Amino acid sequence: MQLVGLLIPADFEVSAFAALSVFEAANAVLGEERYITRVLSEEGGSIGGAFGVEMTTHAIAAPEFDTLLVAGAGTVTATSPRVIAFLRQAAHASRRVAAIRLGTFALAEAGLLDGRRATTHWAFADELKQGFPKVIVEDDSIFVEHGAIWTSAGMSASVDLAMALIERDIGADAARAVASQLVIGQRRYGRQQQRPETIALEPKSDRVQMALAHARANLRAPLTVEELADAAHLSPRQFSRVFSEETGFSPARAVEKLRLDAARLLVSQGRLAIDLIARETGFGDPERMRRAFQRAFGQSPREVRHAANPQVGF
Repeated sequence: MQLVGLLIPADFEVSAFAALSVFEAANAVLGEERYITRVLSEEGGSIGGAFGVEMTTHAIAAPEFDTLLVAGAGTVTATSPRVIAFLRQAAHASRRVAAIRLGTFALAEAGLLDGRRATTHWAFADELKQGFPKVIVEDDSIFVEHGAIWTSAGMSASVDLAMALIERDIGADAARAVASQLVIGQRRYGRQQQRPETIALEPKSDRVQMALAHARANLRAPLTVEELADAAHLSPRQFSRVFSEETGFSPARAVEKLRLDAARLLVSQGRLAIDLIARETGFGDPERMRRAFQRAFGQSPREVRHAANPQVGF
């Protein structure tokens, strides 16, 4: 039996509780109460969060948790000396401490991230870098593990973080069963991007959306402008003009973005060989994919794979 604490501040974000659903689902899959959760605050009692939500909490005391999750408010707020002292104690007494979104700032204030890799929501990454220069900020990772300290981008990424925690506890097969219980169709791993390249592709017309859907389904094919224009029922010239107006990218650049997102996901998962991923995502050969990765991410596919899952081979 493992005790999981969730420390929340005043004006806490409701999304922080999504992580607890993963531990709840793990209990259901295991058929036992493997995890017991407890919600904490500095003073205990009822505190208010976003959307007028009220939560009854336990006051922080001597840490007794296997896992301590630390949530934040909607904006960066100062952490009280009492909470900082509690976090420092928990870092020694708990098996692991994990921050959700702006909870990373509390760990940084406590000095727990000095010299460590960490992440937070991309919109606050620069503030984290400037306020805590000793932290090695990975501003485009879903979550980061450095020793016994974990940090995540928050929002939906807190679920990815919690899934990684329970996979470490109960194994990959049981974690897949938990993902199925939660109707998670695709697991995300730590070094996957917070802001995928394809987020920028938001066309307004059905025709351009049809072309992108065709491209996603046929990444292995050459995907010429003529082919995409045919999928959109436009002439190549008209298609190129409309596509650029709606997305801000040329068709060729958009296709490369789609290929990069698909390839990075497959590389991070660590299940397929690099050369096979290069073929399946349309790069053709590993060297071409490596050059594209270096341009887009500043890392080779092998480096991305190792960072996402160090124990996986190449």
